[in-house]
Amino acid sequence: MKGVDKKTILLILVIILTSTASFGLGRLSIVEADRARNSVAIIVPELADLELDESKFKYLASKSGTRYYPMNCKSASRIKAENRVYFMTVQEAEEEGLTLASGC
Repeated sequence: MKGVDKKTILLILVIILTSTASFGLGRLSIVEADRARNSVAIIVPELADLELDESKFKYLASKSGTRYYPMNCKSASRIKAENRVYFMTVQEAEEEGLTLASGC
């Protein structure tokens, strides 16, 4: 390259690199703004806050207990709602290692 000195080539390269970096940073800021605007919030409700149709189940137990109760058992009503575990059948409850409460 006759007639072009090293300083001119260096200046052209600096201008090209600076403009490319500026363009890239500008695009990156738009991508980040879109990501923040389009973010998805996953909301997981507490199990105790969910409304549960208890009429579908025949038995219940406490999370930490060793006994299960028929739904109409008076002793079962003392188990707090957030600690209740429900079962459809005796087999389901016994598979969890529970035994039938003797008072019911």
